[in-house]
Amino acid sequence: MIRGAIWFTVGASISLWLYIRASNEAAEDGSGEYFVLWGLMAYGAFRFLRGLYWYLAPQTLVDD
Repeated sequence: MIRGAIWFTVGASISLWLYIRASNEAAEDGSGEYFVLWGLMAYGAFRFLRGLYWYLAPQTLVDD
């Protein structure tokens, strides 16, 4: 669960940094391009939510 939160935070932080950098470039020369790391954030969100589910309902791991 913690690792999922870390993956999501890293993806969001890098995306934010790229956006800020692109907006500074746009202010200087009128064009800026940035990337949003959707895959990294989606993977982190999936791992976080899966871990949260297993944390809240641990009995589902041992039931057949």
